[in-house]
Amino acid sequence: FHSIAGRHYLQQEFWDLLFGEINTTGVEGVRNLANSLQMAGRNAEAIEVFRQAVWLSPQDPESHFRLGYAYLLAGNSDLAYQEYNQLVRLNSPYAQSLRESLRVPAQR
Repeated sequence: FHSIAGRHYLQQEFWDLLFGEINTTGVEGVRNLANSLQMAGRNAEAIEVFRQAVWLSPQDPESHFRLGYAYLLAGNSDLAYQEYNQLVRLNSPYAQSLRESLRVPAQR
């Protein structure tokens, strides 16, 4: 029992060193979880979590941008384009970044 508790303590200590200052609450926490999944190569799971972030805060441009980019990484440019359009509706500077990734011509 002692070694299990000690091992848990070391795992928690390691986690705190890596992610101690990362917000794990609200929409930011959901995005952080999705980012971690994406960095671990688990993009399909990250997409589901980014969708939750958008659901929690539909007016949050960063969540739409990250979801759009995750769609792009998954090869789904149609859904990425939908997120780009949402960013345009929100008048977000993230729209330009996603547009460049999608290679969409600038609007005149």
